[in-house]
Amino acid sequence: MNYTLVHQHEVQQEFFSQHQVTLFTIHLTIGKEQRNVAIISDYMEHTTVFVHCAQKVLTQFIKKNFPLVRKINYVSDGACAHFKNNVSILNLIHHKIDFDLDACWTFTATEHGKGAGNGIGAILKPSARSATLSTNILMSNAKDFYEFTQKQQLETARRSNKDIPGVHGFFLESDEIEEAKNSYLKARSEKLRTTDTLHGIRTKHEFKPISNSTIQYSLTSRSTHIRTFTFK
Repeated sequence: MNYTLVHQHEVQQEFFSQHQVTLFTIHLTIGKEQRNVAIISDYMEHTTVFVHCAQKVLTQFIKKNFPLVRKINYVSDGACAHFKNNVSILNLIHHKIDFDLDACWTFTATEHGKGAGNGIGAILKPSARSATLSTNILMSNAKDFYEFTQKQQLETARRSNKDIPGVHGFFLESDEIEEAKNSYLKARSEKLRTTDTLHGIRTKHEFKPISNSTIQYSLTSRSTHIRTFTFK
C-alpha cells in the first residue's frame, strides 16, 4: 500500500507534486506469539524484487527474535504483479538458499477484503496524517515517515508499560533494492525466458519447494491431488 505525504500549510502547487511512501505490512503469528511489522520504503515499484527484499528484512527479524523457527508459511492474496507469478515462485524455490529458512506459500482468494496486515496500515497512516495536520510535524520523504512511525510506536508502548512496540518498523532503501535486483534477481528472472513456466498459476493456491528447482503445488492447502513442476 502507499501513503501520500501532505503538509499542513502547503501552496496549491504542492497538491500536484506530492511524494508517496511504500508501506508493506506483515502480521506474524509464531505459536501463541504475534507481531506486527511495517516495512517503509522510498521504492515505489510494487514488484517481486521489492517483495524479495522485504522478505530479507522479515527473515532477519524472525531469526533474531524467534531463533527456533525453521520454516515460514507465507499467506497472502494472489496479487499477480508481485506475489502470484512465476518469478515469485522461482524466488520461493531459492528461499532456503537466500535466507536460510524453509518456506511455503498459501494464497487466499484475490479480493478487496481486509486482513490483519491492512489493519497495521490503518493504524500508521491516520497517526501520521493526524500529526502532520495538527502538530506541525513535517514529513517530506519516506525516511521522515519511518522516523515518525518508530518514535510514535515506541512512545505508545512506553505509555502502556509494554516492552515491545505494537508495530515494528523497518526502513528499506531503494538503493538496496536496486542492488539486489542488479546483482542476482534480474538474472534469475531472465532465466524464465528460456525455460518452461508453470501455466495456470492463478488457479493454484498452495506452493511448496521440494528441491532447488522443483515446486510442489495444489489447488488448495488441503488438496490431496498434488503436482510438481521443475524449472529447467
